[in-house]
Amino acid sequence: MERRTPVPYPLRVFLLASLSFLFCVAYGRKNFYRDPLGIFFDPKRAYERHYSGVREAEALEWSNDVLTAFDDFENGLGEDANIYRVGDHPRICAVFITAKREGDRQYIDIAVGSALANITEAERTDLDLKIYFSNTQPEIHPSWNSWIDRVVDESFPVTGLVPDSQLEHMKQLEKESKFVEKAGLDYSIALQHCYANSSAPFIMIFEGDILLADGWFARTLKGLRHIVNIMEPDAWMDMRLFSYDKSMGWGSQNLLGNNVPWICLALGLALYLMLVQLRRVSSTSLRPYLSPWCVFVICGIAVPAFVILFFRAGKASLLPPSPGVHRQDTFGCCNQALLFPREQVPGVAAFITEHADKRPHDHLLMHYSQEKQLARYALYPVQAQHLGFKSIVNPERDESWGVWNMGFENLQSSKLAREHERMVKEIYGDEAWE
Repeated sequence: MERRTPVPYPLRVFLLASLSFLFCVAYGRKNFYRDPLGIFFDPKRAYERHYSGVREAEALEWSNDVLTAFDDFENGLGEDANIYRVGDHPRICAVFITAKREGDRQYIDIAVGSALANITEAERTDLDLKIYFSNTQPEIHPSWNSWIDRVVDESFPVTGLVPDSQLEHMKQLEKESKFVEKAGLDYSIALQHCYANSSAPFIMIFEGDILLADGWFARTLKGLRHIVNIMEPDAWMDMRLFSYDKSMGWGSQNLLGNNVPWICLALGLALYLMLVQLRRVSSTSLRPYLSPWCVFVICGIAVPAFVILFFRAGKASLLPPSPGVHRQDTFGCCNQALLFPREQVPGVAAFITEHADKRPHDHLLMHYSQEKQLARYALYPVQAQHLGFKSIVNPERDESWGVWNMGFENLQSSKLAREHERMVKEIYGDEAWE
């Protein structure tokens, strides 16, 4: 009987390392397809809606219940809808900025519904909720003078808030489709209006094409509690509830960036020393797997391959932010949901107004925070999702631009409901949930 030639030990080690590497690749393709900065990103699947679809359904159900109650009351068939209102001393003044979009889809109704669905009376008392209709002719907006006026604390247009000369300038910006400057001016106006018409110590700006998670308000208050305990109001600028996945990557997207060669060298050398020592004390049966060629395969091939795969898989996938409030770099794209301490609003608004014609207002906020050396924070898990792929500022943008957060889609409604109850009881007391 012919005797088979045994597979060389270095080849066995190489095959084992290759199988492990292929397993990791397969796992990444299955689980990390949402990360836009990773090699496994799949645009065909990345924007699949999971939790956002559930939350939109909850917002629609709440809206429909309110509308039905309104209709029944007006027809003498029932009591008026039990809509909670802001109290005398709210903690947060939040304003949605909305502009008419082309087509039938106006996101503001869903946005407001998601802000109020499942909110408790105690939370609503702490929330001064407003809507800013930013079109210089607000009547062209399909949601102007609609049902949402009855569930928010104030709806207001730009007319009467700015001098006639600025209003004419904003009308001209609309005619010329200069939406970057117009958006900056609108952002500043919304901030100033909340500042002037609410006593709330914190002011929040929402874009009108977002969806808010269940429990967003209580989680925001918890995040604020953490920041207030460690920072003075004049030392930080904002806390974001939405973070763009493309702003959460590694410092470099190059194959050998992020000090990959040095990391490979350090890990390879450390592992080499460990394997050499292990060979000295190992049994006879294990020693062939620790031959010089086997060690080379492990330290010289496997280690660099896995280090490169680690960085190329995407930071948001492998190292997502832990729940809570995190200090952010000064950069942070997109202002879908930002909260400011009241003390910062006059300076921020003035800076945006002065420089609105130069660059987008999210970049202006970055420059303002750098100039004033102000800290910026982000709340995780993110509490908002961006639904408006067709941007008012950049109408040519399509879904491939992807201002999206994959973490939001991984949220679970049942878990959020339990956490919402726990946070409300923690903040307001057990009776607040009854």
